[in-house]
Amino acid sequence: MDYSRQSLRIAHKALKRAKDWMRNAEVALEEKRWNDVVYSAQMGAEQSMKGILLAMGVSYKRVHDISVPFSLLPSKEELSEEFRQSISKFSEWLVQLTEQRHLAGYGFEEDLNEDHFKEYAPIALNKGQTIYETCVAELNRLST
Repeated sequence: MDYSRQSLRIAHKALKRAKDWMRNAEVALEEKRWNDVVYSAQMGAEQSMKGILLAMGVSYKRVHDISVPFSLLPSKEELSEEFRQSISKFSEWLVQLTEQRHLAGYGFEEDLNEDHFKEYAPIALNKGQTIYETCVAELNRLST
C-alpha cells in the first residue's frame, strides 16, 4: 500500500470517529446535557481536522488544540480552494471549542452549574457540524 492510500485510509477512520462524536453531541443536545454537547462537538471538530492533517501527511502533537498545524494547510495545493478558505476560521473555532471543552469536562472544579453551557451548546454543535461536514466533503474529494 502506498503512503497516500494508507494516509487516506487512516484519515477516513478519523472521520468515522468524528461522526460518532458529532452524533453524541446531537443526542446530548436532545437530552439537554449542555456540557456534553460542548465536549462532544469539540472532539468531533478536532478529529475531523486531524483526519485532514493525516490525509495530507502532516504530523501533529497528540493534543486537543491542533489549530497551529491545521492553519498551515493553505500551502497544500491538493486541497480545494474552498476548503483552504475555511482553514483560518476552523482553526479559530477549534481554539474556542477547546477552551470551552476544558470547562465542559472540568467545570465542577469551577463550581459551574449544569446550565452554564445552555446558550453555547447549540453554537458549539453548529461549529462542530460545519467543520465535520466540510472535512468529510474534502476527504471524499481527495479520495476520488
